[in-house]
Amino acid sequence: MLPEIATLLARAETGRFMLDELLSVLDEKDYDSRPFEGEWSVREAVAHVASADLAVAQLVSEEQGDLGAALSDREHRWLALRALAVPELHRAVQQARKSVHRAMAALAFERLGGAVLLPASDAWGRQRAMDLRSYLASWAMHDLEHVEQIRDALRAPLNPALVALSARLRQ
Repeated sequence: MLPEIATLLARAETGRFMLDELLSVLDEKDYDSRPFEGEWSVREAVAHVASADLAVAQLVSEEQGDLGAALSDREHRWLALRALAVPELHRAVQQARKSVHRAMAALAFERLGGAVLLPASDAWGRQRAMDLRSYLASWAMHDLEHVEQIRDALRAPLNPALVALSARLRQ
């Protein structure tokens, strides 16, 4: 595995650790909590994390990085994941991350500088793009964004002692 990829995956795993620890202290009823009407519930945010990982794995596996194609059935996957019971949803999240690891382990250095075509156009109607390296750097921070979203949905500050105890009990 490329050292740069290992670094990106390590960053992503920091966010995943925080997400896993937060989810480990929730009851199943907490998964339907949402910060405000119209905002995502905890269940919806967790399903999104898994569907985003699946899209990244697909994007990285393709020779030409077309984010629009990778996202094309994300909504369908998201709806299917939302319908899962909590234990199955957790397994799906872990499996999705494993698929990202497999895809990124096989990534060639030359691909990192290649273009990722975004499903958007600029002011002149040209398709927008960014390099894969930049896209993966932003993806590596993705889970942290949803940790904050889930904390907002719970409307209660996270108790660091409870998270530490949970982590210790799982070891």
